[in-house]
Amino acid sequence: MDNIIESIEESRKTLFVISKHFVSSEWCKYELEFSQHRFFDENNDFVILVLLEPIPRECIPRRFCKLHKLMSKNTYLEWPEEDDQQGIFWEKLRTALTSQ
Repeated sequence: MDNIIESIEESRKTLFVISKHFVSSEWCKYELEFSQHRFFDENNDFVILVLLEPIPRECIPRRFCKLHKLMSKNTYLEWPEEDDQQGIFWEKLRTALTSQ
């Protein structure tokens, strides 16, 4: 647990790959909850969300209300199903990772 907190605190960016398995994992919930507090406290682009697959809103725990808010504003990247769109995805991710 201490390693997770320290890693998030010392990182310039934290990337979360959101999947159905992610939202059902206790460890992932803890990591997201901690980084979500830092993200909203510092009010910057510290967290990058990648939606790996379509996830119904009801599958995302209610305690992640800020995640719901972020996702409703479309401030996340989606992994494309089409192979020809993956290059665009990687470019968007690279831009997000290198932005200040």
